[in-house]
Amino acid sequence: MMNYKSNPLFVVGATALFFCAPVAMANGGHFLVDDATVTDPGTCQVETWLSRVDSQTTTFFVPACTTQKGWEFSLPITYDWSNSELAAFGLEAKTVIAANQHAALALSAGIEMDQVSDKFAGGFINIPVSFALSGPLQLHLNVGSAYAHDSRDWQATYGVATTYGLSPTTALVLEATAIGNERPVIAAGLRHAFERVEFDTSIARDRENRETIYTIGLNIAF
Repeated sequence: MMNYKSNPLFVVGATALFFCAPVAMANGGHFLVDDATVTDPGTCQVETWLSRVDSQTTTFFVPACTTQKGWEFSLPITYDWSNSELAAFGLEAKTVIAANQHAALALSAGIEMDQVSDKFAGGFINIPVSFALSGPLQLHLNVGSAYAHDSRDWQATYGVATTYGLSPTTALVLEATAIGNERPVIAAGLRHAFERVEFDTSIARDRENRETIYTIGLNIAF
């Protein structure tokens, strides 16, 4: 068993130590599989990305701040450029439950409102686990459940990602995620860190809907 400690400041510090090599090693942002980290207590960040699927272009804007107790709260906003309308907004919370130099465990949950139909769209619960493997290689696992209000149905969600540091500031991300019995979405991308700014890009294949998704993102911490 891993020697976990539950003190919030220790957990955040241990998580920072776990990911202290390259900043670019953390997942999050537009990547499909989440990592088991939050921003430092008392700090904020803004994650933005633009995705293109067939003829539809969507922008995501996610401001987030972390409390001194280690809870990260974010407000995801989705804008549909194809229809020139605000498509959805939500509220999410995340915290690191336990961490040491080799692994970290987190918990996140969120809800979403459909702005077009002006009604509750659904929510999710997710448990990310991150492992520091040999050298610059990290493994991220996600398991959880998503609720769709229209179908009044909870479905299991899962994901796996590997992050490999090509350099101290650039990482290669390979990932796959799925919901219920659907075929998975498989993606590959790159993340590059400039001090407190990160740029990332990826290409994903949705095997269930037979669509290719192109995404670019920019993340700023302050």
